[in-house]
Amino acid sequence: MLVTSSMVFGVLILASLLALLFRDSSSASTRNTPVTTPVSPLQLDVEANGNGLNIRWNPQSAVVTHAREGHLVILEGDRKPRIIALDQQLLTSGQVYYRSSAERLQFQLEIVDNSGKVSKESVLALSSKP
Repeated sequence: MLVTSSMVFGVLILASLLALLFRDSSSASTRNTPVTTPVSPLQLDVEANGNGLNIRWNPQSAVVTHAREGHLVILEGDRKPRIIALDQQLLTSGQVYYRSSAERLQFQLEIVDNSGKVSKESVLALSSKP
């Protein structure tokens, strides 16, 4: 009787340990699920083109198609920020060409929708000139 009780007790302990290990391994797999970051809706990008830069964004983005107004803020080194108003035609064209001799430029696209909500996206451009 004592041997049978010991065996039943041992089986219960073993079953409990296996259940605990299985539960931990299944919850670990859910913890290791990769988190995806949303793609920026404006997709602002700067590309060298000749002596200047093409500043591009996604004109089919819902943010752009529902825009009331837009601005491109340009920071060139220590200079005062330059703000270019983007009318509906420029916004839907999806690009602006800009010339500068600065070594470091930052572009920030600001889009305002009809409710007044502002969507912003920035990109840094560094000159490869010596």
